[in-house]
Amino acid sequence: MASKKSSKASKTTKAEAKETKPTKDTKPAAKAAPDTEAFKNGRVYLSGPVTGIPRDRAVEAFEAAHARLRELGATSVMVPTRAVPEILDHERAMLVCLGELTRSTALGLPLYDAVVLLDGWRDSEGARVEATVASALGIPCVDVEGNPVDVGAE
Repeated sequence: MASKKSSKASKTTKAEAKETKPTKDTKPAAKAAPDTEAFKNGRVYLSGPVTGIPRDRAVEAFEAAHARLRELGATSVMVPTRAVPEILDHERAMLVCLGELTRSTALGLPLYDAVVLLDGWRDSEGARVEATVASALGIPCVDVEGNPVDVGAE
């Protein structure tokens, strides 16, 4: 009787395996689509270069990302170029930004659903720190279209 169960179990396993294999009528699974659903009704923290580039260029990049995220349904977007007074030096600006990024709910969950990393973030010391902190807190890091960003990869 035990052998019948084994035989039946292996048939089930083979049938399940057959269902997941691509056939001539189906294509193999494509790369995961961007997760723009994560932005819907979500709280998003923007991170990107500010220090060392013209202020108007930084503001333009953050505002464009803000507009795109709102189109995708984000209800709250933290825009550092709005939240951090221009008169602060880099260290004080980072203190404000990291204080905001590390906020949590009453249940100890991260306040933000995602950190969106703007173009050039790898060239920004502050954005790299924010990405590392977000990753350590379990906050997904993505680009503005919702594609996952590997914070550790160069």
